[in-house]
Amino acid sequence: MRGEFVPEGDPELDDVEIWHLRDPEADVIEWVNTHAGRPRRVDLGALLDGESTILVPRISPNHVTVVAPKCNICPADFPRPPAPGSPAPGPVLPGGGNESVVLIDTGYVEGWDPLLDARVATRLGGPRLDGSLKWTVNQAADWIGQSVLDGIGGHGTFIAGQIARACDSTIVSVGHRENVATVAPGSASQLFTSELAIARSLLSHTGEVVHCGFAFPTLNGVASLPIALMLMGFAAREAPRPRPDTVIVAPAGNESSPAPFWPAAHPWVVGVAASEDVAKLGHRPAPFSNWGRWCDCVAPGRDVVSTYVDTPRISDGVYRTFAGLAAWSGTSFAAPTISAAIARRVAAGEAPRDAAVSLLTSSTMSLTKWGTTLPHFLP
Repeated sequence: MRGEFVPEGDPELDDVEIWHLRDPEADVIEWVNTHAGRPRRVDLGALLDGESTILVPRISPNHVTVVAPKCNICPADFPRPPAPGSPAPGPVLPGGGNESVVLIDTGYVEGWDPLLDARVATRLGGPRLDGSLKWTVNQAADWIGQSVLDGIGGHGTFIAGQIARACDSTIVSVGHRENVATVAPGSASQLFTSELAIARSLLSHTGEVVHCGFAFPTLNGVASLPIALMLMGFAAREAPRPRPDTVIVAPAGNESSPAPFWPAAHPWVVGVAASEDVAKLGHRPAPFSNWGRWCDCVAPGRDVVSTYVDTPRISDGVYRTFAGLAAWSGTSFAAPTISAAIARRVAAGEAPRDAAVSLLTSSTMSLTKWGTTLPHFLP
């Protein structure tokens, strides 16, 4: 990035300063700085690192946010019917807890599990919220006329089933708005909305535990500020701080990378990596799992079985029919273990953030990958 930041005072904006960059080829054209006091040159790097003495701007420099540089779109593999003889998941608990887990994901699809339907409240766009649920017909296939689930359809429903089997909390499922603008409609990118749309969902729906079912890096390693500000409960004149009554949990991502993935890498978010259980060897870090000091813990994420839509779909190039359950792998399916464990502690009387700290310091197991050791938790 080239150019010089030039302050331009505005009497209508009190102590807000507008800064212009004197270079038409620069990435940043204009941004707003909420520093009080006299205009001064700003260290952009320090600003983006979120130092406590510097307030975050309302408008951030442009940076490229990518879903999966290695093309591992969210889950580490495709959903498939559980293997014959594999253990069935536990029953959906009856619910009734006063605390809530807000699940921000692809949404929830009703009608496959009445017990789960009773546990899940839906938000944004009506009862059928799964933005990745696109019923299509493959004209070249033998099964012309049948509906096929594409992309990561059912992702939010799968995670809702995990949480409902592990705690009694109310589950609030937040999915895409019906009229949300997506990138590259018709491709895998249609599964993801803009950063601002995600940020608005984060700000609008708050519970004791907020579970983010997504992870992404940025090409320059700088966190997405729109999402960061909403995660922090942003106030214009306040340094970044999390809401005291909310814990945010997010998966670490499935690129087998030490690079930070957001929002898990934020210090005020519980970032969850994945483990796998190998016959005769026990638990070890899952090969697909991202891992680093920016992660907080690890939980099983290989061949997790949970609720899935009872519908045909193409999975890993194979036409499969599901019967209400699927086996799926990814850090997305490790993180619900942690969200549910925190929710159980909240139900027992702990404040949400205290519950997260006490959980993370209670583990008697750990796993190490690339020189970084993380506490390990089982469901």
